[in-house]
Amino acid sequence: MKCNEGKKLDFIKDVFEIAETTQTFIFVNTKDFAVKIHERLRKAGFKSYIMFSGMTKEERDDTIGKFRRVEINVLITTNMIARGIDVPQTELVINFDVPSMTIDKNGKKIADADTYLHRIGRAGRFGKPGIALTIFDRKIDE
Repeated sequence: MKCNEGKKLDFIKDVFEIAETTQTFIFVNTKDFAVKIHERLRKAGFKSYIMFSGMTKEERDDTIGKFRRVEINVLITTNMIARGIDVPQTELVINFDVPSMTIDKNGKKIADADTYLHRIGRAGRFGKPGIALTIFDRKIDE
């Protein structure tokens, strides 16, 4: 079944209704799309926050601090925090977008496996259980 943007959002809402998660990262590929998902989730009654590179260092530090203290449960972000952020209580990572394709040294499109692994590595840190979901909505080679 083709999974369009609306169905992906419905799926996330369903996951939040049945999963008892402490902390959730939702990864997207662009800031504009992070804002769009944030607004849709807020309208549906879910509390979410956004973190992206256009924020000041102080804003980013404040947001991640709130996430670490469990004042924020859902953090929608771009790849900027796919690496180097350790929040042990993170139990769920959702790749709303698959990491963008990259170009190898021969000019061929390839999957960005490193970024994907770093994204899903945010869940289940330090030997704790965690869940990573990736939602595909197009062909891999696009």
